[in-house]
Amino acid sequence: MTPIALILGYAFSLAAPQKTADPTNYVAVVSTLQPGETLTLAAGTYVGNLNLNNLNGTPAAWITIQGPGSGPPAIFLADLWNNTVEIANCSYLAIKRLTLEGQHLDGPFGVSAHNGL
Repeated sequence: MTPIALILGYAFSLAAPQKTADPTNYVAVVSTLQPGETLTLAAGTYVGNLNLNNLNGTPAAWITIQGPGSGPPAIFLADLWNNTVEIANCSYLAIKRLTLEGQHLDGPFGVSAHNGL
């Protein structure tokens, strides 16, 4: 009986940590992400930019930032002076299910990535 309990306990310890955030706290939560973690952003309107800097997962433990799996989306509104999503010095990073709303014809990029590893 004990070996089964140990195996089940081990299997649960392998699950990737899950974090959640909303428009009021996502900046602080993004800065804490570690390899293997997934951040799910709540539905809503995000008026700040998503600046991703020095977030480095590993080949076996990507960092994932995603919007909700169903229902209303997580929407990032662009402004005239900044890229909506800025990626710098990141590796093994996945971004899924976000809506980027430009709001204008000729402003910043929706997604800008540079200095990749």
